[in-house]
Amino acid sequence: MVPNANMMVEGQIGELLVHASGRCQMQIGDILMDLNDGLEHSFRQTLVLVDIEGERACELGNVQESVVVTPNIEQILRVTKENKSTAATTTTAGR
Repeated sequence: MVPNANMMVEGQIGELLVHASGRCQMQIGDILMDLNDGLEHSFRQTLVLVDIEGERACELGNVQESVVVTPNIEQILRVTKENKSTAATTTTAGR
């Protein structure tokens, strides 16, 4: 499921997961994202939420510090493998 602006609670876009090791991740809908330190910047940056389906955008505020947010590749590969396995089982059972 891909989250959209209508699914969001005001002030919340996901759940921040902080592991005992200090590693941080964010869960947004069914998507697990890895968080890493971003580069320092000397110019103004603004964070914007774009709702493609609702054809609107909402300014969330100025960026003070940044993080690099990337999809968790391990989760994507695991889910893809599980989906293929489920599809194969369903196809075989339907014969």
